[in-house]
Amino acid sequence: MNAQRPSESVPDRRPSESPEPSAVVRLDSNQVWTRRVKRGSDLRVTCLSGLVWMTREGDSRDHFLRVEDTLTSREPGLVCVQAIAPSQLHVVST
Repeated sequence: MNAQRPSESVPDRRPSESPEPSAVVRLDSNQVWTRRVKRGSDLRVTCLSGLVWMTREGDSRDHFLRVEDTLTSREPGLVCVQAIAPSQLHVVST
């Protein structure tokens, strides 16, 4: 099986906007994207297209994000997102 890495755009750091980095992540069906949230940081994930399943370390619930759904993780730990269908996410780290 040939694993592909999710494509992630270059972080957007416009001086006139807030300084937190953001990226658009593209996932094929069944592709997984992970990110570790550090203490004192937030990670906001917005589904731009498709459908994804998201879970967070320490959270026993499953979250399904559809177009325009957003989930913010404020607790430190690993965030795991898997595409149910080809998807695009907007990810902001603060």
